[in-house]
Amino acid sequence: MKITFISGQEVSLGTSFLLFSKKIVMNELNQPLLAIIKNVAKTKNLSIEEVVFCLKTALEQAYKKHLNFVNVEVNINFDKGIINVEQLFNVVSDENEDYDDFLEIPLQAANKINSSLQLGDVLRKPIPLKNISSDLINKMIAIFNQKISETNFKAVMSEFSSEVGEVIEAKVEDIDTNKEGGLKGYIINLETTKGYISKRELSKGERLEIGKKYLFVIKEIQRQASLWPITLSRSDTRLLQFLLTSNTPEIENGTIVIKKIERSPGVKSKIAVISNDPAVDPVAAILGPKGEKIRGISEEFNGEIIDIVFWNEDKLKFLINAILPAEVIGYNILQDDERDTSIEVVVPANQIANVFGFKGVNIRLISNLTGWNSVDVYSEKDASEANIKFTRLSFEPEGLFGIKKRREKIISNDATDKVFYTSKDNVIDDEIIVDLAKDLMVDNKQKQPEQVAKQVVEKSQLEKQVTPKEKEKVQPKAKVHSNSHSKKPAKPNQIFSITVDASDKNLKKDQVDNNQTNPQTKQTFDSFDDL
Repeated sequence: MKITFISGQEVSLGTSFLLFSKKIVMNELNQPLLAIIKNVAKTKNLSIEEVVFCLKTALEQAYKKHLNFVNVEVNINFDKGIINVEQLFNVVSDENEDYDDFLEIPLQAANKINSSLQLGDVLRKPIPLKNISSDLINKMIAIFNQKISETNFKAVMSEFSSEVGEVIEAKVEDIDTNKEGGLKGYIINLETTKGYISKRELSKGERLEIGKKYLFVIKEIQRQASLWPITLSRSDTRLLQFLLTSNTPEIENGTIVIKKIERSPGVKSKIAVISNDPAVDPVAAILGPKGEKIRGISEEFNGEIIDIVFWNEDKLKFLINAILPAEVIGYNILQDDERDTSIEVVVPANQIANVFGFKGVNIRLISNLTGWNSVDVYSEKDASEANIKFTRLSFEPEGLFGIKKRREKIISNDATDKVFYTSKDNVIDDEIIVDLAKDLMVDNKQKQPEQVAKQVVEKSQLEKQVTPKEKEKVQPKAKVHSNSHSKKPAKPNQIFSITVDASDKNLKKDQVDNNQTNPQTKQTFDSFDDL
């Protein structure tokens, strides 16, 4: 614990206390020690009285542990800058030969110090601080830090314990880095205290700006001395659920229910929903016209792709819904004891990569969302060669509207994966929205293979394709708790999505995503940890 003075000299609590003990006159507190007490009170959001009490307790306990002074009392008058340390003795009879010299003193010996003392009185013997050792100071500092942490934790618990799980809006105050300069996390200003968000609680690739406000979930309050006790998160599913609810009146009033959320923060999310009103389409209500509602939410999470899925209590139907927009030809449920919740799914060869997704994220989310232990994906040809007897799908998945049209746009007989270009200003992915207006589609038939593989949409081109009125529509209407715990509208960001056709037959092998799948190869995902 250190404080820097105008001279530029940095003084620690131990140094200032050592200066205090060496130059003490009438037990007066020195200026560095007074300044540190004030600084601790300010930074930890504690009163001067609370900090002084922690210092008093630390000194008393340090003396008792270090010098075996069982009965020690410390009195600090901060306003006058005076500190007194006294050892207390009970006055006992001179005839008592078995007295405890750590706790008691014979009457005759006590009267030599104070002639007015009588049997049963307490002798207060001053302890000079001039000769205080550095070892005792170190013990005192350790106890002081512990007491400050405990006091701060109690204050934080009193204010924030009822808000765990809530969403707040707060400003980034500082960045926390390791010795190599790598990001560890951020310190967040919560007005009455500080919060901390570690790198692992951010969306993938996300970096926060100092001085800018963001939304956070109060994840937990931890008893710790090294970091701030309030742990914050932006990868928590509760933040996504909060934004979906804030932007969708049908969720807020209970017409639409979010059944489950699975996230790969900053990459992709799948949200299972159901409507209590047959007249209300839950997916369309959440996406909004042309997906305008979901775009701002996606931007809040660094362009995270958000899929809305129809929930179904039938596990098989739920899985088929979650696999959309890919087409399921058939399935085979494995009934053996070891894999009683596993399933083999047959899809068109040119859609395997779409089901799998980038680094297996999509199939992992599908499995977690729908509760299947393992989902093995085959082409029809490979299923036949593996002698898999599958049942052909006899029902249409929910949410098929617009999907057939999208399949024609994003999947060709020769393409095995989609091609995306992602930037800060726009995210290109067909799965953010169900359908896009024709004027937002990019015609790749006239482009060269290299342009298709690395599609770049210039800002000027995007502005021509999107009218000012359409831009104005991309406004999420989220209400969040500010760090003063009042409700306040969050400023939305804008995001546009454009689907790129990867149907060019002349695409070179090295121009397609390295994670694409050969249509002739079986895709088996028994362990999703390896994906």
